[in-house]
Amino acid sequence: MCKLHPYASQAFYALEPPHALRRLFGSEGEAPGQFRGPFGVAVSQCGTRLHVAEAAGARLQTLTTRGVPLQVLRLPGCLYPFGVCCHGADRVVVSDLHGGLHVLARSRRFEL
Repeated sequence: MCKLHPYASQAFYALEPPHALRRLFGSEGEAPGQFRGPFGVAVSQCGTRLHVAEAAGARLQTLTTRGVPLQVLRLPGCLYPFGVCCHGADRVVVSDLHGGLHVLARSRRFEL
């Protein structure tokens, strides 16, 4: 079992029992794999992808569980996204600070 923890507010580190640091990924910035205020994290149903909602960046990033960026999606109209969850294999739901819910559907990539 691997646990993800925010690290220095702009990155994540993964721990595996017995609390050994396995990997560290991310840094502050706007490039894929960098974060601006990561807040919500969800693991895909198949367990191979991470979805990270960035409050300051107003975007959702999809990465592999090793931290390799797969997609960066800007979320226009989403004010400070902070919550994210997976709904089945083909939907991600992002909540924002003002009570909005944004459902993203996936064909090959997630789209609003």
